[in-house]
Amino acid sequence: MRALVVPTAKLVGIDLQTVHGPVPPVLVPLRTVPLLASLIQTYESSVDVIYVLVHEGADQVVAYLEFFPHPKVDLVEINPGGSLADTISDFIVKRPEIFEMDHVIINLGDTLTSPLSAEHQAANFVAYADTQESARWTLFRNSENAFWEISDKQYREDISTWHTFLGVWGFRDFSEFASILNRTAATNGVSHFYIAITEYFAHHAPVLVKPAQWIDYGHADNLNIARREAMNHRSFNSMSFERGGSSIKKSSQNTAKLIDEIEWVLSQPDALRPFTPTIYSYDLAPDQPWVEMEFYPYPSLDECLVFARHDLDVWERIFNRVFEVLDLQGEEQLVATDLSLDLKTMYIDKPRERIAHFLDTIAIDVPIDERLYVNGVKCPSLLEATELLPQLLESAGALRADAFVRLHGDLCFGNILYDTHHHLLKMIDPRGRFGRNKNFGDSYYDLAKLSHSVHGKYDFIVLDQFSLHREGEARFELKFRERPDHGEIARMFERKLADRSVDARRVRLIETTLFLSMLPLHSTRPDHQMAMLLRGLSLLAECVA
Repeated sequence: MRALVVPTAKLVGIDLQTVHGPVPPVLVPLRTVPLLASLIQTYESSVDVIYVLVHEGADQVVAYLEFFPHPKVDLVEINPGGSLADTISDFIVKRPEIFEMDHVIINLGDTLTSPLSAEHQAANFVAYADTQESARWTLFRNSENAFWEISDKQYREDISTWHTFLGVWGFRDFSEFASILNRTAATNGVSHFYIAITEYFAHHAPVLVKPAQWIDYGHADNLNIARREAMNHRSFNSMSFERGGSSIKKSSQNTAKLIDEIEWVLSQPDALRPFTPTIYSYDLAPDQPWVEMEFYPYPSLDECLVFARHDLDVWERIFNRVFEVLDLQGEEQLVATDLSLDLKTMYIDKPRERIAHFLDTIAIDVPIDERLYVNGVKCPSLLEATELLPQLLESAGALRADAFVRLHGDLCFGNILYDTHHHLLKMIDPRGRFGRNKNFGDSYYDLAKLSHSVHGKYDFIVLDQFSLHREGEARFELKFRERPDHGEIARMFERKLADRSVDARRVRLIETTLFLSMLPLHSTRPDHQMAMLLRGLSLLAECVA
């Protein structure tokens, strides 16, 4: 029997709380996946049980595991206020069956390494890295007077002889380590956990394992570096970091879209430039355009909404900034007599073409001509939706306009970067086109894009924070991993719309077209397609209720 022990009894530090709110490090995401999910995926095939040791923020980990249960995970609540050694000791008292294990791995709850080999996972081992910073980490090196010399977060002028503990250790005799830990005290400023580590491995020569990759989830600067290295670009984009990582150079196979994006940024008036990336250089060559622009390490709002735990005051500031941008966009207008053609293109023709493509290539088992029940609510069928939407959009005034305003064109939360520390906002990846018009379009379109993140739960779908269950042919239960404050955030957004006399029903109808238009774009993820279909039909049901 083998076990993994993940101590995560404290919240992230203040620097990371500014970005993510007061959350345990195991719930901090990278590549849109929380650390806990990555740890489970890394170890689930090689261990029999995964003990997750929690205290501060325990309710958050409990809620996560209730939504995404795993048969091997055992959540252990630890007594408050202890050191790492105290946490491990308390765990041993509460789970004495740990001594029955043939092998135990401790992996600190703010660290992820590349997978260890099967040989290493059965050995006494220590994971380490070459030392880059001495005052931030616990270091070790060979010593003439002892098995190891330990430097516990102390500055060292010469770091070439020191190794950094990564926070991952393997024990073939965990009962002996526990016995050593129980009788050990801190010495010369070194934590007694590390004193016990040193004594145990002095008697059980460890394999020193240097993982090919390791990620530190415990410090904002290192996590930003990991995010930059792990950026998941759309398939048609190619990006490289320039100027020591302070800028990105971007090219694309979708040349027309990239040209629109570059021209959109260049065309912004002075009042909107603070909210768009700074362009250093570019080329608009039709066959091979490229752009180099400033890189911003801020998290996107989809990550803030789904994974972070910001209080409502922070969200008030976020929405104030977002609507400030929308108000500035509305100060410049395009007046024309035939704008209804563009509205029809975007709200009628485009969804109809996308739905037709979806039906031609449909890969999910769902009746298209039968009304569906979503969370107990009767919704129109997909075929009914295609017939209803033009009429409803017309009656809501969505197909008529005297003027367009400046537009982003894809203002979902994933395309808004926000620095919660300095309250800075940057819009990225604009569509830059609405029908025949560049840079100008229907103000309701950007509002609907925002709403399908806040109200529509689009980001919960694309970030895999949902569950979908089917009962029979036409009944579905679609749930999202929401907290109570998500409802408050949505109501805050609705109040902002009401303050501007925005027609919420009109927003919801356009939001419906967005979900249905996306169906063929997610053909590689049938679960996403199904969730988007059900969400789109649910929104339509709200409009016809």
